Amino acid sequence: MPEPLIEQFLARVVTELEGVSEDGGTTYWYTPDWVRRAEFNDNVKWETTASVFYEVRLGEVTLESLTTGQRHRVRVELFVTVARKNRLHRPQDGARATVTNRLAHDVKRMLTGYTTWTGLCVVSLSPTDEEHDVQSDGWAASHLRFAAEIIESYT
Repeated sequence: MPEPLIEQFLARVVTELEGVSEDGGTTYWYTPDWVRRAEFNDNVKWETTASVFYEVRLGEVTLESLTTGQRHRVRVELFVTVARKNRLHRPQDGARATVTNRLAHDVKRMLTGYTTWTGLCVVSLSPTDEEHDVQSDGWAASHLRFAAEIIESYT
């Protein structure tokens, strides 16, 4: 049954993104105040108390049964919205486009460096599309789309 596999994957994505911690750009540029899962059709929660946030949404899911045991291969489309309040703009941040590029960099760096998470074998997790400088009052934001292929691993 693939649902637990997908839920495990999404929970792990959120957990990993919660680990992003600003260090002046050596590894990451901005620490999110919160990371949350959202339903695909939910509007972005432009949280007024957060200065940086990530929202994770599940897109299209394709299931394939493997001939080896009861394992499944799942192809998942994953969307991540990243945003930072403009009022927090610092001179070292540069232009708004620089902020959106840095937000995207942080998420891509955290998510694309993994191949095996407990109970999951993430065969691939790669960015497929980006929309930077999303127009929203008071925010520098980007929407990222990832394609993931997950196989249940033997643990």
